[in-house]
Amino acid sequence: MNIEAININNYTKIMFYIWIIGALYLAIKSIYKQIIFHSKIQNITYIVTDEVIIKSLQEQKKALNIKRDINVFKVDGLSSPALIGIIKNRIIIPIAQI
Repeated sequence: MNIEAININNYTKIMFYIWIIGALYLAIKSIYKQIIFHSKIQNITYIVTDEVIIKSLQEQKKALNIKRDINVFKVDGLSSPALIGIIKNRIIIPIAQI
């Protein structure tokens, strides 16, 4: 093997390790932010009792053939609706939009 082939191989390995470290950093950072967000939201949510919203959700679930139970919560301090949870799905809606 010549020296150039070894150098290119070493640079490729170094770039691969840098990419792996960056990907792991971004994944850990994203998971951390999701955990913080979930813990903050958990203490300030209130279940929605508005029949119009609940009926609309039931109609959409039926149209999309969704069998899973999805709860709708209202929260103050959020600017847009969001879907959170992987196993226990929840829709959170800002109080200003209700």
